[in-house]
Amino acid sequence: MTMHFFPRKHEKLISIMLPTRNRAGHLCAAIDSCVSLAKDPSQLEFILKIDDDDIDTIRIAEKLEKLTNVKKIISPRGGGYYDIHKWLIEMTKISSGDWIFFFNDDARIRGQNWDEVVLYIGNAEPWVGMSEACLLYIPTEGRPFAQEFVMIRRGTFDILGNYGLSPHADNWMWSVMNFLGLVLTVPRVTVEHLSDRIGDKTRIESEAAYAHTIDSLISSAAKRKRLQDVDKLLTYMDKLESELVWLDAPSSWGWCWWKPPDGKKMQHVIVDGVGNAAFLKQGVPQKITPVKDLGGKWAMRTL
Repeated sequence: MTMHFFPRKHEKLISIMLPTRNRAGHLCAAIDSCVSLAKDPSQLEFILKIDDDDIDTIRIAEKLEKLTNVKKIISPRGGGYYDIHKWLIEMTKISSGDWIFFFNDDARIRGQNWDEVVLYIGNAEPWVGMSEACLLYIPTEGRPFAQEFVMIRRGTFDILGNYGLSPHADNWMWSVMNFLGLVLTVPRVTVEHLSDRIGDKTRIESEAAYAHTIDSLISSAAKRKRLQDVDKLLTYMDKLESELVWLDAPSSWGWCWWKPPDGKKMQHVIVDGVGNAAFLKQGVPQKITPVKDLGGKWAMRTL
């Protein structure tokens, strides 16, 4: 079986987005769950959005910066929950991960070495551009039909320029990517979501907002706007496919080549059927025979 894996392209593996308000203790627990269960915590970074009147959280964030990779945006509260999708854009701009992970301060990651699982997730029959257009779905414990915790390939944000026009950004992105068949489920990793067990003011305010924000996800107007995101991705897919050419003498499996703008050919996927292949270690090509210049795109590993 041949699996396609995602290339490493940026400084960090995962940027974990954490908008938070008045939950300093829960914020620390959420971050600790990610760090303590990670194979390589140095490859994680946490992007916090904190309201400028939330003094306790600001103080905690300053301490967290000394312990792990934390970046923060401190700014006026604005519309609060109503503006989460807008803040996600600003948070992404200061992030440096290959993957953008939507997370909550009332959530806890479950799964030893969960970051390594993400690193080695692959697909046997991917669409050719999946290295940049993909969503990883992490199931929520006890909520099998929820699409609450997702990771977006950074290139997906670059293509779309946003995470939808709704505070329900996770559901928005899942519906767009699932329609195009660009969703993979992360194996052996789940999230425990404590939202219904925390009855604080932040929870009460968010529940009150749902009655107004849900229309931004399920209305006919919202669905038409999601179609615009689908069209952007389809345009990207068409462009990639138009830039792929086949070798005149492919192997029995077939060679897929990438043709960059400068006209220089470099391998998009390498496997020749007789044992010569590029393979990944920690997401980086380690051996490339018989040809050079993989160029940081895709590699292939035979399992």
